[in-house]
Order: sequence, then C-alpha cells, then structure tokens
Amino acid sequence: MIFMLFRLFVLFIIFASVILLADVVELSDGGRLVGKIIERTDDEVTVLTIRGIVARVPMERVSKIEEGSPQELYKKQMEEIDEKDADEIYDFAVWCRDVGLVNEAKELFRRVITLKPDHQEARWALGYLFRDGKWISEDEWRVEQGYVKYNDEWVKKEDLEKIKAGYVRYEGEWVSKEDYENLKKGLRKYGDKWMTEEEYYKAQGYVQYKGRWVSKEWLEKQKQKSEEEQKKAKPKFSKGQGGRTGVYTQKIEIEGKEREFVVNAPQWVASGQASPLVVLLHGTNSRPQYMLYHFDPVIKGTAIIAAPWALGGKWLEGAPESKNDDKFILEMVEWIKKHYNIALDRIYLAGHSRGGFYTFRLGVRYGDIFAACGILSGGSSGYIDPSERKAPFYIYIVERDPSVSVESARQARDELKKNGHEVKYHEVSGGTGTAQDHELNRLCCQECWEFMTKQSIK
Repeated sequence: MIFMLFRLFVLFIIFASVILLADVVELSDGGRLVGKIIERTDDEVTVLTIRGIVARVPMERVSKIEEGSPQELYKKQMEEIDEKDADEIYDFAVWCRDVGLVNEAKELFRRVITLKPDHQEARWALGYLFRDGKWISEDEWRVEQGYVKYNDEWVKKEDLEKIKAGYVRYEGEWVSKEDYENLKKGLRKYGDKWMTEEEYYKAQGYVQYKGRWVSKEWLEKQKQKSEEEQKKAKPKFSKGQGGRTGVYTQKIEIEGKEREFVVNAPQWVASGQASPLVVLLHGTNSRPQYMLYHFDPVIKGTAIIAAPWALGGKWLEGAPESKNDDKFILEMVEWIKKHYNIALDRIYLAGHSRGGFYTFRLGVRYGDIFAACGILSGGSSGYIDPSERKAPFYIYIVERDPSVSVESARQARDELKKNGHEVKYHEVSGGTGTAQDHELNRLCCQECWEFMTKQSIK
C-alpha cells in the first residue's frame, strides 16, 4: 500500500512538471505529442502528455523531438520566422495551438489573414464562416442565428429563458431538474408519463423481433422482401460524373425546404477514379467546417467528404422540417453518387456530440449503405429498425465529458455488441471535466478513420 501511494505521488510530481516544462514530439503523419518525455530508447519514446495520458510511440513514427517549454520554443521560432510568408506563419500558428499557446496561435492566425485575407484555414481557425460570398466572424454569425451572450457563452434566446428558469442539460437537451432525475434512473417520457423502456416502446406500437424493438411497419416490410431481391447483385461503383473539385457548398430541396451540405472533393476524382465517401455530422449548434477542420488532416485527400448542415443547429429537432433529416442525408448521398464515381462498398459515416447520437440511429438503420460508423463524444439514441447488415462502429468518449454522459457511450457499446455489431470502444479515463474533454482531437479522428477504412460492405 505504501509503495502504491509512493508511485502515485511520483506520477503527480511528474505530471505537475508537464505544466511548467513541455517537450514536443513531432510525428511523421503530421501529428504531435506535447508533454514530458519520461523514457526514451532507440526503439520508442514514452511521453506523459499534458492531458495526463502516457503514450508510447515507436521511433520510426517520430520525425523530430524538441525539448523545452512551449514558450521557449515559441520565442526561438519567432526570431526565425519570415513575417511576410503567410503559409509559414500559418503552420507555426497550428503548432502553437496544438501545444497549448492559444493566445499566441490566435495572434498568428490574425497575421495570416492580414497577409492573405482569403486564407480559409486561418479564417476557420479564428471561427470565421464563409456565407453569401463573404467572410463573417463567428460572433456575427451567432447574432444572425439568434444567439445572445450569457456569462461569456453564446446561447439561444429561448435557451436563456430555460437557464434562468433552472433547467439543466442532459445529453445535449434542456430538461427540468425533475425530468433529469427520472432520466438518470433510465426512465423514458411518453406524453406526460414516465415509464420503463419496455413500456415506452410498447406505447408507441413497437414489438420485439429477435431481441430488438422494431416498428410493425418495418417488420412487415422485412417479411415482404423476396429471396430474389435479397440475392440481387449490387453494383460496386456509382459511375457518377460532373462533380466539381475543391471545397464548396451544395444545396438540394427536401420536401419544399432548401438544405445545404459542404463538399470537399480532391483533385484526383476529376479523372473518374472511384472514391470512398465520408459523411460527417456536426454536433448541436456546431457547423460542417468544424468537422472538416478535424478530419481533413487525417483523411488527407483520400476520399470525398460530405458535411451537411442541421436545421436550427440540431439533428432531428430544432425545426419542424427536421423530421426529414433521414431523407436529407440519404438524398445527399444519392446526389454525391450521381455526380462522382463513388465506391459503394466504402461509404462511411461519423458524427460528433448530437451528430454522434444521430450516427447511432443512421448506422443501425442503414447498415446496408454505410460500411462503418464513428461515434465521437456521443451515445445511443435507441436500437430501432435495424438493417440486416450490422455496420461496425467506433466509439470515443472521455470519462468526465461535461456535455455527454459516459454512460450513454457505454450504453451504445453494449447495445451494438448485444445485437451483433463489431465495436471498437475507446474510453479515456479521467479528464478535466471541462469543455475540452468534449471537443474533437487528432487522436480520436485518426483512430476513427483508420477503423472505418478497414471496413467495407461485402
């Protein structure tokens, strides 16, 4: 017992030193680890990161090691940087942000857009949005969307009234304190009545089928499927053509409502070569650019990305038209297939926060479309109307995520495994309990992409 306490004390002293002195390990894939090097051999380097995670990296993946505090390395680089080279300043700004020099990074990003006003990555890093042919700040966009500042945070005007009335957040939704206690007990609300999960599904007319809750309509459709249709061979490629390359916003009409999604198509797809498709769903009140910013560096132009906008900032709720979100996502995929040559066995889906909860729903329902799915800081939205094919899932959560309960992610893992899905589950122990635990990072995006690309529809 005494020896264990001594080890914990030593680790605490080392971790505390990380805050004062940080080493930077640059990786060959463009990533980096910031923390304290606690062991280094010819074969690998071991780093206690600034998040308290011990990471062991093979030396063959290391491109450079810089020792010293981020502030010391920053001052040294500032003396050498070309103040007129926007691209060099941008790369240095990204480094500053990754090692925790947030204010210095913002100042460098501002220098970039001074030199290059249309530098989109620097604009995105500062929270700018490109709307109607011009760049606007996030503050301007928030005001346009009906947000107000409250305690240094942006909230919807209608949410402000809920905050003042004592409502609390539960899995991204505002609920009363009484409802919050019932939700923690695992109860569900149907109309004005709280009930168990079984009572909840039965009240909506759902039935049990092979251990799962499904609608009667879905069950009837399954029974009507002929053996011939199930065996029909599917084409491997969409053979679409005419799509643009680069990053652009596309609009389509769904039930009389104009919906938008951002497309990122690499230059090589213009040759007609078949490409995977990655659909990225943002979280509550977030935006497609947030997803592109974090996934673009790991996908590295090897696939077409489609990142749709949610109405009112929320999937499935937030506007009456949101009831058509499933149709919007499927029609968006069809539009991409029509305009690009898509490898139909390699269409992937990943979502963050509420987008992760929606990914659970879509991945369960449309496993015959999505080869694999990724849930990042999200959880289960109910195992309903599953497809015959069980799509594999990657799930990532930080234990002390302040926005999404870790129990939701664990529930998603257990429900998927119970119903025959392959699941790779990554739960980061501890955490800071701050908003940072809820944000995307290079590790989870890289793991998610590597997991999905190993999957295809047979």
